[in-house]
Amino acid sequence: MNDNKVARIIKRVEEYLQNPTPDLLDDIVKILKDYADKPACPSCSSRNVVKNGKYRLKTGTLQQFLCKACNQQFTKNSIESKIRRD
Repeated sequence: MNDNKVARIIKRVEEYLQNPTPDLLDDIVKILKDYADKPACPSCSSRNVVKNGKYRLKTGTLQQFLCKACNQQFTKNSIESKIRRD
């Protein structure tokens, strides 16, 4: 998570603690959920990734991701297969 996102979350939490409203809490949850939904790069473990097209298979499509830290392209399946190999 980059410094801007961390600062934004901290600011929103401070605002929520001063004036608890459902809108602020929803915003905090959305920011954290967006972060949690991004997979970590199997090469460098960075979560600084973006969607990078889809890979078509006979059984369906796989979302491809591109790591902005190390420029590695991967799918969620490549992460799972790496875990199985280790």
